[in-house]
Amino acid sequence: MADYGNLSDPDSLAARYLSTFFLGEFIGLIAFCTDKLKIDGADLQILACIAHFSSWQAINEGIDNGTISTENFDPAQIVHKPINAKSIYLTLGMSRETVRRRLVYLASRGYVEKVDGGYIFPVQHGAADFSRDIRVYMLGMAKRVHLRLKQMLPDGA
Repeated sequence: MADYGNLSDPDSLAARYLSTFFLGEFIGLIAFCTDKLKIDGADLQILACIAHFSSWQAINEGIDNGTISTENFDPAQIVHKPINAKSIYLTLGMSRETVRRRLVYLASRGYVEKVDGGYIFPVQHGAADFSRDIRVYMLGMAKRVHLRLKQMLPDGA
């Protein structure tokens, strides 16, 4: 195994290598989404924000309280929590009008759904599941990251 230096030192070869590797993976994700879904980087940021605040937290709560498990998982079980435009533009540092305009556009394409209290992802099944291709891509990305980390971390770390 090559010596990449100390992973806890932000100035080390390891830190520089990993940061450029991760940035390359993110650029690949943006390019994939732009090509596959025909959405731009700002739209992807908004979708990521909604995914995190609406879906990620709901999935974690379902797992923690036992209502969602690998044995009984159905996407319809996820109780999405709405996220409002203000939370999105404050989180992303975008202008209020840009976020609102992009949310209207994303809703018109079926990528998000306007509900009381904000926006959520619609329940996605079959051909309507636009995020499946993103999940497939991200699983591949996670595997590549795992392999890189395995190469760089000492055994047992």
